[in-house]
Amino acid sequence: MTSVLKTVEKLKQKVRPKPEKKEEKPKKYKVPAKLKQSAQQNVAESMPMTISELDAVARQFRKCWNVPAGARDAEDLLVEIFVRANPDGTIRQAKILNQGRMRSDPFYRTAAESALRAVLNPICSPLKLPPKKYERWKVMKLNFDPRAMFGRGR
Repeated sequence: MTSVLKTVEKLKQKVRPKPEKKEEKPKKYKVPAKLKQSAQQNVAESMPMTISELDAVARQFRKCWNVPAGARDAEDLLVEIFVRANPDGTIRQAKILNQGRMRSDPFYRTAAESALRAVLNPICSPLKLPPKKYERWKVMKLNFDPRAMFGRGR
């Protein structure tokens, strides 16, 4: 009988639930103020340009852009130029985006080439934008709109 009791006792020990481990709460880490400020600055710099920054760039190029006189449907000659800038504000690369229309519409081609010349014109360079926000403006799309040139913006 002792062997049966010993077996039962062993079974009871195996069935007894083990004490539950307390869940450890993750330790809270306090972010140092300098690191937090740096992260906020990086987020702000990676945000798109503000409307006022884009307007400043447009005003800067306006004096270098000659809108083709007498072009038919001049109000529809919105030209988009892709631009890569250097940290000093000089233009590294500029290209006309709507190449299909460049080939098919001579009026558009004239306006687009004029806009491209304005972007590359040293008189209108370097860009007058804050160097600390370079990440915001190193790559941008500029819109050259004849209506905006004459105060009748889109």
